Amino acid sequence: MSRPTELVTQRHRLADTVVLAAEEFGEITTPEFATLMRSVLEEGETLDVDLMQIALSRIVKREQQTLNDRADRLYRRRSDDNVPRRRRDAAVETLRQRLIQVRASMRGSFGSAADSLLGLDGSTESLPERLLPQARVALDSLRNPAAPFPEPLIAGTVFDPAPLVATLEGPLTELDEAYKALKRYRRREEIDLEFRNEVLAEFDQRLRGATQMLEGLCRLVGKTGLADRIRPTRRRRGSDEEEPLEPVGEEPSQEPVTVAPEEPHEPSDGNPVVN
Repeated sequence: MSRPTELVTQRHRLADTVVLAAEEFGEITTPEFATLMRSVLEEGETLDVDLMQIALSRIVKREQQTLNDRADRLYRRRSDDNVPRRRRDAAVETLRQRLIQVRASMRGSFGSAADSLLGLDGSTESLPERLLPQARVALDSLRNPAAPFPEPLIAGTVFDPAPLVATLEGPLTELDEAYKALKRYRRREEIDLEFRNEVLAEFDQRLRGATQMLEGLCRLVGKTGLADRIRPTRRRRGSDEEEPLEPVGEEPSQEPVTVAPEEPHEPSDGNPVVN
């Protein structure tokens, strides 16, 4: 079972209250409700009050299980995010170190002209969306230089770009694939979040219907105390005072149902880093 979020936990608290009220309704109000119905039902007509409250309770419990199953699916998908993200982060670090090595090697051969020969300026990037184009420029410059490489600073030595090309090729390909894989995963995650919102909205609608129906039945037979209890309260943290919960189907102001997709994670090497 996955770790429930506050959005799911609060809905379970509300649903548990409705289930309990439905069970109490059958025990407390059946005689009064039966008396009321006898006054309006015609001969031969019947209304099974006990079965109705049992059905309400079953509907809510079924929706709770559905909510659990779907929330668990989303949590597992988000937990799996660690795999593509770790792959991306490892590929970033490998390519970055390789590019640093290539730049250092070029400076050893050509001094201050090395960066211009590689088509680079500034420091070696850390973010994948910036490191990838930087490494591609350097690789293209080694494979297809705009002009022949000048004589190395050390007389009698010959510069061969092939080892430097091999140094960059594999890590660059790996980061390109890892970065694209993580982006595809993020898109699936956005779809899952949209699915989560749809699940919560459907649950809210069903729970709201059961709550209003049960509350109305209680008020119909004069059980206002039981009707009021269908709207549960929660204790404030660090206090014995209670405050009303938000109506079923409405989100607390600090955590709305509709959430924007989360921003992609950044590499874990000191840059900003997804619940």
